Amino acid sequence: MSDRKVARRLGRFASVVHKRRTALGIPPFYSSPRQWSAREIRLLGTRSDAELARHLHCSLNSVARKRLSLKVPYLAPHYRRSTPPDLKLLGTMPDKAVAAQTGHTLRSTAAKRIELGLPPVRLRQWWTSAELKVPGTMPDAQLDRRLGRSRSAVASKRQELKLPQAEDRGRI
Repeated sequence: MSDRKVARRLGRFASVVHKRRTALGIPPFYSSPRQWSAREIRLLGTRSDAELARHLHCSLNSVARKRLSLKVPYLAPHYRRSTPPDLKLLGTMPDKAVAAQTGHTLRSTAAKRIELGLPPVRLRQWWTSAELKVPGTMPDAQLDRRLGRSRSAVASKRQELKLPQAEDRGRI
């Protein structure tokens, strides 16, 4: 039995059990590696490692180690590989739109785009003629909420139009 299991059973720290075992000259316990049957080996790669570990009543680490040693690919049914048409969409539209169109997650879409060295696509929100008349008429802090834009975007547009900042007639 391992030091950790003995410690748990005795209500002690594993370090105390280890020290005592060493002082008594008792060699450490090494469990023998799991013996896999041919039937169990055939199951590798047919289910996820976690599922198979539960089915075989062994650790996830044991299943993963055996699968990797036999070079059996990992089965992850909820993952879908990117197809060439999926890859062509990357960098042509925002990651969110690509993810929605291809059925991949936003995170995996962004990771694949970064892996391919493609810059993100940002859709520019153009100012309408009605919006261009508003900067300078009220404080930027009020205007950003009204227009649904960031405060820095409102301030930049106001400065670009060479308009002075409106006085803040805030609450007293």
